[in-house]
Formats: sequence, C-alpha cells, structure tokens
Amino acid sequence: QYTLGENFTAKGKIQLVGTAFINPKQILTRNLILGLGKNTLIAGKIDLFNYTQVKNLNLNADLQKSRISLGELQEILPLLGLPNFLKPVDQLELEGTIEGSLDDFFVDIGMDTDLGRIVADLHLSILDNPAKLSYDGNILTENLNLNALGLKDLAISDKLSVKGKVEGKGASLDQLDAFLDIEIVDSDIKGYQIDTAAA
Repeated sequence: QYTLGENFTAKGKIQLVGTAFINPKQILTRNLILGLGKNTLIAGKIDLFNYTQVKNLNLNADLQKSRISLGELQEILPLLGLPNFLKPVDQLELEGTIEGSLDDFFVDIGMDTDLGRIVADLHLSILDNPAKLSYDGNILTENLNLNALGLKDLAISDKLSVKGKVEGKGASLDQLDAFLDIEIVDSDIKGYQIDTAAA
C-alpha cells in the first residue's frame, strides 16, 4: 500500500519506467511507462501538481497509446469512484490529453473499448460526486453499444455512430439532462437502421 498524502492511497503492484522529477509540490514525468497490476499500462507524460493534497491536485497528462483495466484501476486506487455506467467496460485503450483538477478537467482523448470507440473533446466537472457529472464539448462515437452500458431494458442501440456537440449533466439515464446537436450515421436505433440523420 502506498500513500501520497491526505488519504490518497494505492494498493498493489506498481511499476514505473521513465524519468521523474519529484519535490514536495509536484511530480513531473517524461517518457513514462506506468504499469498497474496485470492489465494496465499507461505511457506518455504525466505531471502532478499539489499531489499531497487531493482536493488541490492538478494533472497535466499527454498520453500515448495506453491500456487501462477499469476494474484493476479501481482496486489499486480505491478512492477513485467510477460511475456505474462504466462498470460493463472492462478494458479500454486511450490516447490524448487530460488537464485540470480531479473535479474539473478538460479531455481531448480517443478511447477504444469492446463496446465501441469514443473520441471526446470535453470540459468535465464532477463536483465532489461522480453522479453530479456535467460536460460540455464535442463527441464522436463509432459503433457504440449503448445496450451493453446497462440500457438493455430500453434497447436503444447496439450500434451508434454520432458526431457533434453535447452539453449537460448526469451520469445515469434517470439523472440525465443534456442537449445534443449531433449527426447520426450508419447506426441502429431501436431496431431501425439509420443511414444519416441530424438530431
């Protein structure tokens, strides 16, 4: 078990290769390869500022092609609260940038999962609780299986490809309050094939 201060702990095997500059206020890494457990490998540049105070922690990450097991990440970093809708996602591969604090940050990232591809250029705000998630920006999905994300009762889509803008809040359907300005292409919605549509 590892502690970085103020209740920020990690459990399990952590492997680190690369260059790190560490002082009491910041950790700067270059050419980082970070292994967490058996199935998580993060590569790129990750800088942490105010890392001893979780509430004031700031992150600046430029990730190269990385692989993350969300279940494993949750075990290693128990403080990290993942929204319920991410539970069906076991592995994801991602590449891009993340900047900001743990509760207010910007992402420009591409993610491939066994449920489809998502590219997001978003401002996200969590405000002390993942259930209070709010977002604003651009999103693209390719063959996203919404039914596998706990939406089977609604049978919305097992193949959704969209691009456009999203603004809203909520991490589950019962909390969702969002505005979408999107183009839907080559998708299946409620059993109907959609070649092109705007919404």
